[in-house]
Amino acid sequence: PEAVENSRGKFREVENVYDLAGKIVIFAPHAIVGGKGHLELLMALKQLRSKNVAVVISSGVNDTTYYNSLKEYCQDNGLTYRVVRQQGLGTFSLVDIGNSYDSRVDVVFVEGGMDIKMLPTFYLSVDIMALPTYSEAFSLSLCEAQIMGVPVVATRIGGMPDAIVDGETGVLFELGLRDGYWWDSQMQAQNLQDALAKFIEMTSGQRIEMGKRARRFIVDNHHPVN
Repeated sequence: PEAVENSRGKFREVENVYDLAGKIVIFAPHAIVGGKGHLELLMALKQLRSKNVAVVISSGVNDTTYYNSLKEYCQDNGLTYRVVRQQGLGTFSLVDIGNSYDSRVDVVFVEGGMDIKMLPTFYLSVDIMALPTYSEAFSLSLCEAQIMGVPVVATRIGGMPDAIVDGETGVLFELGLRDGYWWDSQMQAQNLQDALAKFIEMTSGQRIEMGKRARRFIVDNHHPVN
């Protein structure tokens, strides 16, 4: 539809707030708590930064200490970031310039997340949704992303393999476990980085086609009317 096409890419850049134009945008719209893998996503981003990649983390802050540690990681590891907030239904306002010199940043934190009316439009400015969680039964946000034609990279745990056809509608990666039991952030970040690299190596057209396959798969297999 024309309205959809007119909104495509709209939120890759918001004047005087942030600028992700030309970058591969990875979206993580998950509760900001330990175990969801936000830190590991930033660790992967650090290694992939030369590939012209950016991350948008958007959610309510469930763990303030963990949230602050994410910003501290950016500060200590050369990742520029800004903090923004949804402003009505059409744009974002700047909350904190973080450690940035200008709006061209590596990471955007959307404090408070986005409402359900804003999310569909924002997904039109996203290339990949990342869910590097350590524990998850099933994820509605994973389905939401794919319904919007956005392919997903996620940990191979819980119900994730039921929602993603690995290599066809998204990419699954193995859980980072040390000695087969302990969560290991370095292993998780490396596994995530390897999975993201597969997306980054694709052309834009290939990512779009994967997103179309993801949408068809979710509609055919997980739509509530089926």
